Amino acid sequence: MPMKHVGKFSVYADTTGYVARIQFKYIDDDGKKILTNSRGDFLSFQTQTVDPGDYGVPDQSILYLYLTVVAGKDMEAEKAFVYSKGNTSVAYYKCGGTTFINNLDFVKVEG
Repeated sequence: MPMKHVGKFSVYADTTGYVARIQFKYIDDDGKKILTNSRGDFLSFQTQTVDPGDYGVPDQSILYLYLTVVAGKDMEAEKAFVYSKGNTSVAYYKCGGTTFINNLDFVKVEG
C-alpha cells in the first residue's frame, strides 16, 4: 500500500499537562532522519495546523510528525507520510497525557 501524500499536519492538544513544540523528522537523500527546528509552543486544548515546508521539509520527502515536550519525554509519530507541497490533504493527530507519560495518536487523513 503506497504512503499517503499530505500537505499539512494538524495537532490537537487534549488535556496535556505540558508545553509542546511541533517539529518534523524527514528522510534525506542519504537515508538519514533530519529533525527540523520548531516554530513556537502550544498548550492544552489548542490546535495547530502547519505546513512542513515552513519547517524546511523538502517537497516529496518521507516524514514523521515529532513533538518536543518541554522538560519531558518527546514523541515521534509511528506513521510516515510523503510531504507534497500544496496538497490539500491534512494528517490529523491528537496528543495528551503528562510530561513523561504522554501519547501522540494518529486520527485520520482528510482532504
